[in-house]
Parts: sequence; structure tokens; C-alpha cells
Amino acid sequence: MEKLIWLLEHADILLGLILLLVACLILPRHVRWYVLTAGIALLAMQVWQAYRAREKMRALDEQRKTLQQRLAGLEDTAEELKKNNEQLAANAAALERERQSLQQRLQQLQQRDRDIDAEKTDVEQQLQDQQQSIQDAREQIRRGLEAAARVQAIQSAVSNGGQ
Repeated sequence: MEKLIWLLEHADILLGLILLLVACLILPRHVRWYVLTAGIALLAMQVWQAYRAREKMRALDEQRKTLQQRLAGLEDTAEELKKNNEQLAANAAALERERQSLQQRLQQLQQRDRDIDAEKTDVEQQLQDQQQSIQDAREQIRRGLEAAARVQAIQSAVSNGGQ
């Protein structure tokens, strides 16, 4: 099988050699050696070019295999990056939902603070009103005690004076 493949790969060179030999047999003797020498040189150059081309093809094939492996690695990396990106997007969405929830909670707390401040203001006003009422009541008590003391002083004076 290998010989058949070798023959197929080198068929053009073998065909060229056969045509060269046939041409040399047909040509006159004094030209035959010139044509044979030039033909062999051309065939040798063609063999050399084919050999170099096969070497380059092998090197390029190896390079292609290496690049295919790198491509497969890059595709795997791209897939991992895509999965990471999807996970990060999901995390970002979760964080955004959490941020919105916290924003709503903050607004609720701010509203509660405003309500508490309003209630505090109301309570402070009630305390001031009560403090004023207490002062008014103390003032009335003091006046009442003063009036009672005067009445008692008058009664004492009347009861001491009438005796």
C-alpha cells in the first residue's frame, strides 16, 4: 500500500523520466546526452521541490494541528467566560433587586422618621401645654393659698379682736 501511495505521489516525476528516456531514444546521438543531462537536472530539481513542498506541508500540518488545539482551548475558554458572564449578570440582577429593596426600606425608614418627628413635635407641644397648665394651676394654688392666708389672718384678727 505504501508503495502504491509513493508511486501516486511521484507519478509526475516517473512519467517525466519515462518521457525523457523515450525522447532520448528518438533524438540523434550527438544531442541525446545534452537533452538527457538537462532532463535529469530538471527532474532532480522537481524531486527536490516536491521533497521541500512535502516538508513544508508536514510543518504546516503540524502548525494547523497546534492551531486547532489552541482554537479548541480558546473555544473552551470562551464558553467558560460566557458562563461566568451569565453568572455575573445574574449576580448583578440580584444585587440590583437587593439595592431596590434597600432603597424602599430606606424610604420607609425616612417616612417613619418624619412621622416620629411629627409625633415628637406634637408630644413636645402637649408637654409645653401641660407645663403651662401646671404653672397656671400652681399660680392659682398660690393665689388661693395667699387668699386663704389672708382670710385666715382676717379670721384670726377678727377672732382675736372680738374676744
